[in-house]
Amino acid sequence: MTIACNVYLRGSEVADPELAAAKTMVRRAAEVLGRLEDAVIFYGRPADGTDPSPIQPPIYTITGGSDLTGLLQAPDTLFEKEQRSILADYATAVRDQRDKRIRFGVASPLAQAEAAVNDAAAAATGMMRVSLATFKASGSPIVEAIVDAIQRLEGRGQFGPFAVVLGRDLFRDATNPSGSLVLPTDRLAEFLDGRKVLRSSVLPSDRGVVVALGGQPIELVLASDIDVRFLQVTLEPRYVLRVCERLVLRIKELDAVCSVIMAGQLWDPDFAPRKARS
Repeated sequence: MTIACNVYLRGSEVADPELAAAKTMVRRAAEVLGRLEDAVIFYGRPADGTDPSPIQPPIYTITGGSDLTGLLQAPDTLFEKEQRSILADYATAVRDQRDKRIRFGVASPLAQAEAAVNDAAAAATGMMRVSLATFKASGSPIVEAIVDAIQRLEGRGQFGPFAVVLGRDLFRDATNPSGSLVLPTDRLAEFLDGRKVLRSSVLPSDRGVVVALGGQPIELVLASDIDVRFLQVTLEPRYVLRVCERLVLRIKELDAVCSVIMAGQLWDPDFAPRKARS
């Protein structure tokens, strides 16, 4: 797919010997594309080609690369593929109840169906999603959840080094010192071979991913790195530059990604799987 951002320069900005304004605007466009690249990596691209996670400011375009699986969809795609027969009836019951907009109490058919989906997901072998709620009795749930995610990755035959990227709330927990004044990130350093726990603003605040990098099960292929090209001069006049990049995310092994969530269901019954490029 191609991600691009146009930059419009006035004649005075082009005439500047130092091109100070032009450099600033090009850098700004490159930063927007960098964040957009993160969104593509985590969210992929739906089959209809819509933008799954709009980035601000909306001054960019995305062409090509529809129906692609992102890192956030990898666990659901794998789970849907392996456990479809187990959860089909439960998921159908949940959808039917939601469509009818029927409200029940705690022990309602809807609540029971949703609980059954979650219980089946939690019990499924090799489930690549971990909830912090499972470790709420622990002194540091975020550490326990990430360590559990690493263990699940290794149990699926994946190897380190491992990378961890968290949303805002999870990253806040990871950088909040415990009663002994030890940061959870310091405890995780040994599991990550000294790598830092990273934060991404495009991730949902309560979501994160742990990725196994051994053997390159996931690749970001750059057909063309970020480049600046002159397009045209408009009638105003404005000098139009195009900052663009061509890339594709290749997830060769879906079980190389384990998702970490704050709480909630381990499997989304409304999930629609996408293709995984290999």
